Amino acid sequence: MVLIGSSMAVQGASITATVTVGANNWAQVNLFTFLTWDEINTQCPAGVCGAASVLNGWDMDGWKWADVNDVNGLFNHYIGSDAFGPDSIGMETISLMDGILADGWEPTADYYWNGFNYIHDILIMGFHANTVPRACCGNAATIEDREVNTAGVPFSHSTYWSNGDGSAVASESIGAWFYRPSEVPIPASTWLFGSAILGLGVVKRKKV
Repeated sequence: MVLIGSSMAVQGASITATVTVGANNWAQVNLFTFLTWDEINTQCPAGVCGAASVLNGWDMDGWKWADVNDVNGLFNHYIGSDAFGPDSIGMETISLMDGILADGWEPTADYYWNGFNYIHDILIMGFHANTVPRACCGNAATIEDREVNTAGVPFSHSTYWSNGDGSAVASESIGAWFYRPSEVPIPASTWLFGSAILGLGVVKRKKV
């Protein structure tokens, strides 16, 4: 049993479901659904996760809970605009978001509904680490990929926005944004060069 917020929490499982963007590996947002902002903050206060931090059974050691600037950087990679702040495009703005789905991001919610049109919605929604005033500004960044069938012609567009506060409310549709630096593999040529130098050193010592 994993006790969230308890010093008795056991070591969690390693996170392997990630998406690499630039120099960072981002954990899939849907790994952290059904958690409140407050519960996440207990394990990773001010965005810092320690050796004993466990969320939903996942080992959070070495992970950083993304703040507004981190999330804005991620959104800029995909849409060229911030998710929060004066430079954000705003709510219900159509964007070209095929890249984020092609990169393998998994939705926190995926559903169909029938209104005036037949609609398929894919949501990727997650809390960021910054504290916000209650009922103000929002602390979740959302990406939406919506397919609407109008007169038999499907089309897609995507939107993003900051939702309501929700600090003490758990939701199956809201996860969290976590990342850590991606491991940079040593190029084979560099490894071979280093091995050759080491070998020369061994040979030289033998001749002395």
